Amino acid sequence: MTLAINIAGFLLLQVISILFYKWGSLAPGKYFYGWIIGNCFGVPSILLLINVNKVLSPAATLAICVGGAFLLGQIALLICFREHVSAGGWCGLGLILSGILVYSFVR
Repeated sequence: MTLAINIAGFLLLQVISILFYKWGSLAPGKYFYGWIIGNCFGVPSILLLINVNKVLSPAATLAICVGGAFLLGQIALLICFREHVSAGGWCGLGLILSGILVYSFVR
């Protein structure tokens, strides 16, 4: 239960920080604010990642947490900022998801 909460919290905070980093990159006047707000969510997420590392191996932590944050971040950028993902990009995201699932369930 605690592991699931730490993983979900990490993923949520990472996606929020990714969105603020992208928002900050939209205009020169927003850069500093996007960086500060993004780090306000990104730094606490690392504390949750440390808790995940206490339970899982480093390889499993990277596969599940960092891979999951990448996938969810791409989907959030697609939804919020209408970022284009090519057909090859979708294939890559599918392969990453497959790798996360295989690594998570076949250990």
